[in-house]
Amino acid sequence: MQNLEIIRMQLIGFGKFRDRTIELSPGLNLLEGPNEAGKSTIQAFLTGMFYGFFQPGTKRRSYTLHRDKYQPWDGGSYRGVLVCRNEERTWRIERTFDKDSESVKVYDDLTGDDLTLDFAYNTVTRQVQVGEKLLGLSKTAFNNTANIAQMTCASVAQESGFSAEVSDKLLSMMKTADSSLSLSAVIHQLDSKAEQIGSPKKSKTPYGIESLREKELVEELEEAEKNEAEYQNLCEQGKSLSGEIQQLEKEKSLLEAQIRESAAKELGGRYLKAQNLRVRIERIEKEQEKYRIYQDVDPEIIDQAQKRLGAKAQITRTLEKYRRALEELNHRIQELNNLYRTLEVSGADEETLSQFDLMFERHKNLEQLRDELYQLQIKKTNVAFHRSKLSQMDGQKLEEDMQEYRRLEQMKQEKQPEKSNTAGIFVLVFGLVFVLAGVAAALFGGEMVPAAAAYGAILIGIVASATGLILLLTLRKASGKGRKGESLERICQMQQDILEDYQLSHEVDPLACLEEMLGKVQVNNYKIKQFEEQENLLLEEILSKNQRVNQLDAEISAYLGRLTAKAAPLNEEGNIQESSETESVLEEQEMVWEEDSQPEKNVQSADEVRLKSLRESVNQAKRIRTDLQRLHLQQQQIMQEEENCKNQIEQINTSIQQAVDSCRAAGAQSADDLEKCRQGKRRLDEVSVELKLQKELLTETLGGYSFEELEQNVRSQKTGESDISPDRRETREKLAALNEKLSELGKQAAELEGVRRGREESQRPTGQVQAELDEVRSRCKKYQLELDAIALAKEKLLSLSGQLHRDFAPQLNARVSKAIERITNSRYSRAVIDQTLGVRLEDKKSGKLVDVSSLSSGSADLIYLVMRLELLDLLCGENRVPVIFDDSFTQLDDERTARLLSYLLEDKQRQILLFSCHSREREMLSLAQIPCHVISLNEQ
Repeated sequence: MQNLEIIRMQLIGFGKFRDRTIELSPGLNLLEGPNEAGKSTIQAFLTGMFYGFFQPGTKRRSYTLHRDKYQPWDGGSYRGVLVCRNEERTWRIERTFDKDSESVKVYDDLTGDDLTLDFAYNTVTRQVQVGEKLLGLSKTAFNNTANIAQMTCASVAQESGFSAEVSDKLLSMMKTADSSLSLSAVIHQLDSKAEQIGSPKKSKTPYGIESLREKELVEELEEAEKNEAEYQNLCEQGKSLSGEIQQLEKEKSLLEAQIRESAAKELGGRYLKAQNLRVRIERIEKEQEKYRIYQDVDPEIIDQAQKRLGAKAQITRTLEKYRRALEELNHRIQELNNLYRTLEVSGADEETLSQFDLMFERHKNLEQLRDELYQLQIKKTNVAFHRSKLSQMDGQKLEEDMQEYRRLEQMKQEKQPEKSNTAGIFVLVFGLVFVLAGVAAALFGGEMVPAAAAYGAILIGIVASATGLILLLTLRKASGKGRKGESLERICQMQQDILEDYQLSHEVDPLACLEEMLGKVQVNNYKIKQFEEQENLLLEEILSKNQRVNQLDAEISAYLGRLTAKAAPLNEEGNIQESSETESVLEEQEMVWEEDSQPEKNVQSADEVRLKSLRESVNQAKRIRTDLQRLHLQQQQIMQEEENCKNQIEQINTSIQQAVDSCRAAGAQSADDLEKCRQGKRRLDEVSVELKLQKELLTETLGGYSFEELEQNVRSQKTGESDISPDRRETREKLAALNEKLSELGKQAAELEGVRRGREESQRPTGQVQAELDEVRSRCKKYQLELDAIALAKEKLLSLSGQLHRDFAPQLNARVSKAIERITNSRYSRAVIDQTLGVRLEDKKSGKLVDVSSLSSGSADLIYLVMRLELLDLLCGENRVPVIFDDSFTQLDDERTARLLSYLLEDKQRQILLFSCHSREREMLSLAQIPCHVISLNEQ
């Protein structure tokens, strides 16, 4: 189970807020503020940080109206930071909403690692999906469950897309135990696949294109079959003309050979040809002499050198790129160094920065110690207060006074004989009366009074008279003895003094009151002793924890000194030396505690506040150090590559210089002259070959004669053009006629070839068309099979969807029904929710199902709010995400609001953000003694 909690919101520029930071706590956070205080702005900020302001479910990147609505009022940067955590790590989300620089980055808030690539990338919004991963909800699901805005409780029933998403996700969770498997997504993929395939009637889809192509190929095949016979005839005519032309070409070649052979036999022709060859040879020899300086040039060496020149140019371009990259890196390193120097912790070393998380953890321990110390002080104050209410009395003295009072009471009784004599006289008179009555009854009663009764009365009277007489004699003797002690007035006065000491002078039974007071005093003294022992134990624990607090304070102070290059003083043992001010504060606190003064809650020290303020600076310093290390590593790599390039260029230059040296005899001075040398060498080789061929042709033309001998024979023969033989003239005429016939046949063959090529270009072979038609029909058949399979799969999935809804609907209905029965005080005990998230309630009185729309607005809001929360629990499973309420209780009365708050706070793992413009919720929470973190949005 993972519980996501929002720790901090930094509204750098968002709506009315500029550089506003809001710290949140686990559990319930109550954000109070009047209208226009920015409650809805903060709620929109949370949605924007998790999901951005993109329209969900669109194929193109588009935005909601909130993007323009919450542009910063001051026109500054439009961005914010959100810090949240779960059991895995603490996430820092940095998002910029500006159109020109819109971006989102996710970092580990403790280590500064860039985690952006760990999130899935959305190709439509061109940003990573932060909310989907951290919350496990789409934007639509988040806005309809965990994010409840003003007057939107019932909007959940109007979101058709959301109802489908909820049903789909719940079905997947119930049947596969994996909420990432989506039935609607599968159906959507099937529809998309079917849409991609298309149909024969949709000409722009693959299936439509193939169907249209099939029709075209059928028509093309029919046309090709019609024209195939004509094409075969053209091909045969072309073959016949080609054979005839080839035969004529052979005859032409023979005639030309006969003419050349006849002409070569004539002396005049041979002489003219030899004379031309001599002139040509002289010209070639002069040109050969001109290029003879290149005869020692090696073309392979020049080719290798030119290849190295090309490699050098490429390496030079690469080197220039490295130099530019190095300049950019140096510039970036300089910027980071300048930025690092501006940080307050720029003087700290790597080890000191790495200890920050440990010190921050100690700071948290220090806060916990302070809270414990504060609670101990409160306990000690309470104990001292209760002890002060108990007045300590001397129980021994009270016991002695009580014994003295008893003794005085006994003496007092001994001093009161008159009362005892009265009793004796009364008994004596009573006995005499009975004696006289018995005597009178015996003498005058006669038969009316039995003799036994008379004698019995006489006997009783005698016994009573004797008893009274004995009592009188005994008391008189005791009274005679007591006259020697204290007087009765003195005894009474002493008793009165004892009673006045204990304020019992008016009590009816003072001795009983003294005994009761003695018992109370003993119990009271025992309690006082217990309180004193408890107070001493608390004082010892307070002093121990305070010593630990001071030690942690000193460690934090020393660390801050190292962090900001201001080290704390050390004692001789090398430990942190506590300042005299700290010791005096400790002594003052001990004196205050000994005087039992009322404790005040400890506030954070300046060092702790400074430590928290430096957290962002330290994280930034760590990120800058990491970036600098990475940049320095890149710098070293680029410098190494640059050095390698320079070495390669140096090697290439050495090799090129060697090639230049080898061509120096040909006039090469630099690498630019190598191409000239290569061209000169190539031309020299060409001239040498041509000279050799011309000399061989001259030798063949002379036919064993020298040029002078041939010239002399020609002059002596004096033959002219008119002396050409008749055979040679006839051969030339045949050749002219043959050329005309070849020209005519060539035109016919060209026309025929043009027609044939036109047919080939305009009409493909029947077999090729048939093969393509078979392939197209095969693809059409494949598309149709895929469409049939998709239709069958959709039918099965939709039938499965209805069955699955009947499976999970009772679970959802039961959860919502239980919550609604509790919050409505059993007014409604059963809820029925359909597939579109419509709700109907069972009225206990009538037993009918009532649509929630027929209830009051307050009741409807309550029902939909409970349903949203239960849907959130079902969607998230064991995970917990923050729940946001923006004045969502405005239509509820106090009783239902109190029940709803109690229902919300049952889940101790969930973080709640409750926005309110009233004090009602805070008063209810205070009355119920429910802890909450109150944030006033009026504070700037």
